[in-house]
Amino acid sequence: MPHLKLDAVPVDPRYTADGITPIIAEIRRERRVELFMEGFRYNDLRRWKQGKKMLIPTLGIRWDAAAIARYAKANVQTSVDPVSKNTYVDVYKGTDWANPVFDEAKHYLWPVPLNNLAQNPALKQNPGW
Repeated sequence: MPHLKLDAVPVDPRYTADGITPIIAEIRRERRVELFMEGFRYNDLRRWKQGKKMLIPTLGIRWDAAAIARYAKANVQTSVDPVSKNTYVDVYKGTDWANPVFDEAKHYLWPVPLNNLAQNPALKQNPGW
């Protein structure tokens, strides 16, 4: 991997409106890539107050003529990306995760367990729960 030059950090255009420096965006992107499928993404997005990213559709590989030829016998659900207008494999179409929900007023906090609320009447439940 090439060395990262702090004075010229490449930034993914999808992360320019996050209000963070390019180096922080690159560190978070690298963490997303390195820890793929290890169960850290949800907690990272909550910790960074970036829950709105969970509402962005997750698209798989581009579904072009080469992919159609290669996977001719596959039963594939596809969607068109509204930004690039390219067709991609829609990895969640037809599942419970097809329409993600993240309520900014609620989902940054876990609910306080009911047995804790019952034991201590001074405790208040987190908003939305």
